[in-house]
Amino acid sequence: MGNTIITFCDKYYEYGVSNDPMKRGLTIGGYDSVWLADMVAGYLLDLAESHFKMTTFFGMYREDGNVVFDRIRSADELKTWLAEFQAKVNSDVGGNDIEFTMDIWKPGEESKTIVPKILKVIGAERFPYLDMEMRFDGNQDLCFGIYTKPDFQSKYLNVGSLHTAACKKAIPRGVSIRTAGLTTMTALNQNESLSVIYPSVHKALQAAGHLSGDSMLPKLGKVLSNREREQMEAEVRKEERSKDKRNTFLLTRWSGHWRKPIHKTIKKLKEKRGLGWLRVRMVYKRHSNLKEMLLGDIQQKCMMGIETAEYVKKTRKKKCSCRHKVDGRCLYREECETVGVIYKITCKCCNDFYVGKTQRSLKCRCQEHYQGVGRLWEKKRAFMRRLEPPISPMRSENSTSGNSTHSAPQQDGTSSRTRSRTKSRNNNPHTPTTPATANGMSHLLSLFSALRSGKSKTTPTTIYEDNISDGISILPDDESSTQRPQTLTTNPTYQLSDQSTTANSTQQSSQASPTQSSANSFHTARADSHQSYSTGQQFALEFGGMAALNNLSELEEARATILSPLLETEYSKTDCSQLTRHMWAHAKDQDFATKAELYSWVRNNWEVEIVHKSSIISNMKTAGTKNCSLCMQERIVLFKAFHQKRTPTHNFMNSKNEMYGKCSCRTRFLRLSAVGNEGADEAIN
Repeated sequence: MGNTIITFCDKYYEYGVSNDPMKRGLTIGGYDSVWLADMVAGYLLDLAESHFKMTTFFGMYREDGNVVFDRIRSADELKTWLAEFQAKVNSDVGGNDIEFTMDIWKPGEESKTIVPKILKVIGAERFPYLDMEMRFDGNQDLCFGIYTKPDFQSKYLNVGSLHTAACKKAIPRGVSIRTAGLTTMTALNQNESLSVIYPSVHKALQAAGHLSGDSMLPKLGKVLSNREREQMEAEVRKEERSKDKRNTFLLTRWSGHWRKPIHKTIKKLKEKRGLGWLRVRMVYKRHSNLKEMLLGDIQQKCMMGIETAEYVKKTRKKKCSCRHKVDGRCLYREECETVGVIYKITCKCCNDFYVGKTQRSLKCRCQEHYQGVGRLWEKKRAFMRRLEPPISPMRSENSTSGNSTHSAPQQDGTSSRTRSRTKSRNNNPHTPTTPATANGMSHLLSLFSALRSGKSKTTPTTIYEDNISDGISILPDDESSTQRPQTLTTNPTYQLSDQSTTANSTQQSSQASPTQSSANSFHTARADSHQSYSTGQQFALEFGGMAALNNLSELEEARATILSPLLETEYSKTDCSQLTRHMWAHAKDQDFATKAELYSWVRNNWEVEIVHKSSIISNMKTAGTKNCSLCMQERIVLFKAFHQKRTPTHNFMNSKNEMYGKCSCRTRFLRLSAVGNEGADEAIN
C-alpha cells in the first residue's frame, strides 16, 4: 500500500509519506482500519478469483476469510494452494506486506502444525470463525452457534442508566434476535429458551437488570418466526411507501433570513395558480461547515493530475486507438478512450439523436450499439434461410451423341468419401431416368451439357480460342488438334434454325455454315420429343413469361406483408437500445454482404459528441445509489431534450422511462496513476 492516495467519505488519506512504518500504520480495530481492510480484501479477491475455481464458497470479513472447497483435499494440496495464492497476492501488491495463514478443519483427525505460524490442521468437533462456531450434527448437516473466547465476559447497558426507556427496552430484544440469528434451529432446540442455550448471556442480562427473578429469554423458534414475519411486514411497508409518487420533495438549506418561511410562499403560489394536485414536502439540510469546505478543497487539489492507470496506458502513445476511421478521422473526435461521459449520437439519415451515459470508454459503449444492429441483421438472415427450400444435389449427366440420351455412370468400382470415410459407393450403378415433366432448370442443364460433359472427363482439357462467332471449345489433350473443335454453336445437339427439326436432320444441319442459320435463336433436340422450341418461348413457358414479370412487384409486396410481422417478433426478442433499433429501421431494407459492411454503414451515418464529461473517480463514490452523480447529470440532459419541442431537426429517440429508471452504474476498483509523476508502483510499460 506504499505511495497510495485514498479518498473516503470526503476524507483524504496518503500513505507512504514516512519511512517509519509505525507512523504510517493504522490502529488495530480503528474505524480507518476497518474500511481499508475491507477495501484491500475485496481488491485481492477480485484479482485472485481464478484461484477459487475449486471452491463452493469463499469470502472475507475484514482480515478473516472462509473458504469451502468442492471436495475433501489433503493437507499437501491445501499447502500448495496457499503458496500459489500468496504468490498471487505478493505480485498484486508489489511485495510481501500482506501474509495469509490457514487453519484447516478436519473433524476427527489429529490436530497438527504443517508450517509453523502459517498452516495447521484442527481436528476438534467445533471450529470457531469470528463470533460463531461451526459443527456437524448426527445427520452430517452443518450447524452454527455463538462462539466466545474463554476469557470473554458479556456486559450490557445497566438498567439504571440515564438512557431513554425505549433504548433500554430494546436491549433484551436485540440480544435475542442476534443470538437466534447465529444459531441453527433443530428439532431439539426449537422449543428451548435462549437462556437455556446460552446461559452466559442470560447471566449478563440479569446482572444488568434487564431480566429479573425467573424471567427468561424467548424460545428460539418463536424469535425466528417473529423475525421472519417482521421482515415481511417491513418489505410491504417499504413497497407501499415507494408507491407514493404524488409528493414533490423540495430540498433547501436552512436559512433564517427569509421574511416569510419558504413553505408558506410555496403554498400561496400553489393556491394562486390552482395547482391543487401538487403536494410539496419540505426537507431542510444544513450548510457545509468550515471543515467540510477545507477537506473538499484539499481533495480537489490532491486529485489533480490523477487518472486511471487503464486510461493512461491506452493514451500514452496516441490519444486515438480506433482502427476504423470515418473519412480518415476519429468518429469520437479523439475522445474514444474517455470514460464517465454523457454522449449524444445523431443519425445523419433523419437528424434524430440519442443521449446515453457510460462508465466505460466512449468507443466501447458505441461499439455495443452498432453490434446490436449486427445481431438484428443475423436474426433476419437466419430467418430468411429457414424460409428457403432445400436444394437437392444435381446428378452429373454425360452426353455421348447428338441426341440427348444419357450414358450410365462408369463402373470402375472406385470408392468415394462418406461421412464415416470407410464405406464405398455401390458398384452396381443404376441409370437415372429422365423426369416426366421438363422444367426450366432441365433446359438450362441441357444447354450446358457439352461443358459439363467435358469437365467430367479425367484427362486434362485444352481450350481453343477462335473468332467470336465460334466461341470457346473444349477438347481432351489426347485428341488431334487439327480437328475442328465443337462449340455451343457447332455442337450437333444445338441447331441454328428457325424451324423444328428431327434428331436426324439436326445431325445433317450441324455440318452447314453457321451463317446460313439465324443467330437470334437456337433450338434443342431431345430424344424424348422430336419438337424443338426457341429459348425465349421455352423460358416463357417454364417461368411464366411477361405476365409473371408484371406480377413480380405485387408478389414482393404480398411477401413483405406476410414476413414483416414475423420478423418484428424476432427483432423484439433481442435486447438492445433505442439507438440500435432506430439504426436497424434504416438498414433492414438494404442489402449488406457482410456484417463489416453493415458496421461501416452505421459509423458513416453517425455523428458522436460528448455532452458532459466528469471524473470517473468521483462518479465511483456514488455509483449504484439513488444519488449517482452520473445518472443525475444524464437526467438533466434528458429533461432538457424532452422539454424542447420536437421538430424535423430535433427528434429525440430516448423513451421517457429512462427519466425514472434506477441507476445502472456499478462500482469497481480503479488503479490510479499520477500523470507525469509516476512512481515505481504506477510506472506503465
